Amino acid sequence: MPAGADAVIAESDAELNGTTLSVTRPVKSGDHVRWTGSEARAGVPIMRSGQRLDARSSALLALAGIDRVLARPRPRVVVLSVAADDPQRADVESPLLAAAIKAEGAQVWRVGNANGTDRELQDLISDQLIRADIVVVSGELSESTQLCRVVASMGLTDLADVALEPGGRIGFAVVGEDEIPLVLLPDEPVASYIGYQFFVRPLIRKLMGAPVVTQATVNCLAGGELRGREGVVTVRLGAVREQQGEKVVVPLGNPEHPRLSDLVSADALVVLDEKGPTVSLGERVGCWLLDD
Repeated sequence: MPAGADAVIAESDAELNGTTLSVTRPVKSGDHVRWTGSEARAGVPIMRSGQRLDARSSALLALAGIDRVLARPRPRVVVLSVAADDPQRADVESPLLAAAIKAEGAQVWRVGNANGTDRELQDLISDQLIRADIVVVSGELSESTQLCRVVASMGLTDLADVALEPGGRIGFAVVGEDEIPLVLLPDEPVASYIGYQFFVRPLIRKLMGAPVVTQATVNCLAGGELRGREGVVTVRLGAVREQQGEKVVVPLGNPEHPRLSDLVSADALVVLDEKGPTVSLGERVGCWLLDD
């Protein structure tokens, strides 16, 4: 700006007639002026490690004169399900998991429902390893099933009964020459989704370099009685409502048999710790808010 000037008149607010300039509205000091440092002050971070790089943050970097930054690629995740007992069963888990993983920011390939001989399943999994940072497989997880048998033949495998309901049995393996991590989740939609939130999502966020890999717990008022079980982390589906400035979580569905339709309606997971408490109406309880 010229020396001594402290405001800019918008073209739409002025008329030039020969050498006479007419201004149609009042002008005050600072109007239409972008002060030095107003977008980003010296010494103030404009991005932090683990922050997702998008179009808007790229523009801010360009404004600061930064044309290159070190960035992690999006994690590559292959999702498939194995329905060994009933090949005609609708594949619900792999679309559910693939959508949740994609919403987290990963690059996803969904193979869908796999069935066939042991050799065919092994070849199918092996073929995916070249493009995967993580493989996520849902299926029946008893040790005698085809899925567990095949995965155990491909690398170090650990199947465990975890103290989590729904969820229960979870498996981890490292397979292939590059020792790609493979996660085994149950073949029931709600249990599979909860297993993803507890075990798979943190892995993906760790690969992304996210500064926080676990879900934040939000305290809500219980909109109904909630019963846990001693020694087990119990997860209930819930719907969060705002009432008089407070978040109230209303339990959804039958805790013994959670339905996919309840998961669709839920916007929170109510997490009851392993002490097995009973949370009464109006008491506070920890929730994970779902934003995918």
